Amino acid sequence: MSQALDLQPLRSYLRTTYDMRMVLAPLEELQQAFYKQKQPFIETLDKQIPFPLSDTLKQMASKEKIDLANPTQAQEFFVQMQKAIQQIPVVHVTMSFQPTIALINTMIRWLSENITSFVILDFDIDRTLIGSAKIQFNGKYKDYSIKKRLAEHPMDVANQEQTNG
Repeated sequence: MSQALDLQPLRSYLRTTYDMRMVLAPLEELQQAFYKQKQPFIETLDKQIPFPLSDTLKQMASKEKIDLANPTQAQEFFVQMQKAIQQIPVVHVTMSFQPTIALINTMIRWLSENITSFVILDFDIDRTLIGSAKIQFNGKYKDYSIKKRLAEHPMDVANQEQTNG
């Protein structure tokens, strides 16, 4: 098995922290089925893990030359996968509304094109925010909200609104 696990095949499953939990749960289920039920990993993948995630996991194992019938190899592979998923950097976004799938996809596409690393979005909803968002990533914080601009420069924002209105 290679040192750094390539999570790229899981990218479409790992867009938000919610998605991350939805991928980690089946991986935990694999572990539990193996230990508690003495059920082979491949059998659990086929019977209990939803398709196409189960198929993607099998393809990733195959690419890494992991024999899922070998309990030791499969165990190490899935533990390494869980750790790798948990270490994906998270971009925290605070917005005034619940993001739509289209917005999430647009943000992921932009991040993929502009940030070299694989990242996951984590959303917080703050109804007191006026427009735009607050973004936190790698210890950096940016407030793009109109509320912040109003607090700092109320007359500039009012004049700009009159000009545009």
